[in-house]
This record gives sequence, C-alpha cells and structure tokens, in this order.
Amino acid sequence: WVDKTMFVDLANILAQDDRRLPSGQFIFITDSIIDGNFMLHHFLSMYLRGNGSVQFLATAQLFSHYLLAGKKMGLNLMSAREAGKINFIDCVSHPSVLTQCDLTVDHASVLNSLAEQIEKAVMSSRGPVCIIVEELSVLLSLGAPPVAVLDLVRRLRALTHIHADRVALVVAMHADPPGEGGPVRAHLAYVSDLVLSIAPLRTGASRDMHGQVTLLRTLAPPRLVHFKVRDTTVAFFAPGTSAAVL
Repeated sequence: WVDKTMFVDLANILAQDDRRLPSGQFIFITDSIIDGNFMLHHFLSMYLRGNGSVQFLATAQLFSHYLLAGKKMGLNLMSAREAGKINFIDCVSHPSVLTQCDLTVDHASVLNSLAEQIEKAVMSSRGPVCIIVEELSVLLSLGAPPVAVLDLVRRLRALTHIHADRVALVVAMHADPPGEGGPVRAHLAYVSDLVLSIAPLRTGASRDMHGQVTLLRTLAPPRLVHFKVRDTTVAFFAPGTSAAVL
C-alpha cells in the first residue's frame, strides 16, 4: 500500500502528471532553515512509481536514509536498485570521489567523472529518467570551485535537451548560510524552469503548519503554498485553507 496523497497534491500544485515529471525540465530546490529533503522523496517516488528510473547523486544522506523513508511510503528502494531502476551514486559512505575536491587535484576532472557516469547511464536507458543531485552545497564546502560545480549541472542539464522527451533534472541546494554559494544559487535559479523555495512560515512558527513553498516559474507570478510534514506523507495547502484555520 502506498499513500499517494502527497504525490498527487504536490503534482497538482506543480501542474504535473502525478506519475512522472514533464520531460526536458530542470527543477531547482532551495531551502532555508527548514530541510527540504522531502521534495527529493517526492520526485524519487514519482519516477519509480511511474515506471521510470532515477540517477541519484547522493552527497549528504546514505542510501539507508532513503530506504527507510521509502518503506514508510510503501516504496521498496532495495528492489528498485536491484532491478536497475535507481542508480544511487553514493558519495557519502564512499567519499573518495568527493574528498578529492581539495587543492591537490583538478576539481573539474573529479566532477567530470561524476557527470560522465550519469551520462553513460542515461544514454544506455530507454524510458523516462530523473536525474537527482542531492546537495550541491557539499561540493562547494569541500573546495570545488563554483565554476566546476556549475559545469557539472550544465552537463546534466544538457541531457534534458538531448533527450527532451524523457529526461528531467532535479537539483537541491541549501540556502544557509546566506552568503555561502550565493552566486551559484542565483545562477541555477535563473537558468532553471521551476524553482521550489522552501522556508519557514512568514508569520513565524506554528504547531499546525511546518513551512511554506514558493513556486517560481519563468514568466509566471510566484505561487505560495503551506505544508505540514506527517509520518508517511506531506500535506500541502493554499494559505489559509488548512483544517487548522478553517
């Protein structure tokens, strides 16, 4: 059994099919103070349930984190990995790739190797593919120059153009502290098709609502929704429409 409420609600808010992402899109997720990792669970589950596959570049959380979260939502990521539906590139428990990002190596070659691995996997696949980059801030904190990080995203973004009928890109990046990685965030927000900006409520902490998501699309007015994280799902509401305030 799968609780699809979160996925259907969020897909409706995003004007997406509730089974897979619109192909050819670049979605940028940024969060401040509040952890927006739940958004990655949404896109991960959307593709796996929609008979697609996922290329997941993990820089912050172990596979076990997503495995346990998936079980709560009725999603077996172990079976998905064994079936080749998810390629989990683990840079956390196997940090040799990321820890090479220091002053003694060519940062570009390190990140290029990650891009090449994903490119080859996408080229060899046939169905819908979602490329997810978990947390770009980690790369910057390990010393990778902003230019090298942006080039990694550029190459992955190129796949959504080359395979516009079946490939989408989702990139997440923390907005804290405000000054760190600012130029990178600003550039990615500018070149993306959709920005999901997750933050605390403007009115302050609330027992009934956990935060807000601002949706920013090119040539469209911003849209604001509130959310509440529950044990197995996330509920989304237009401001002022949750049961707690009605």
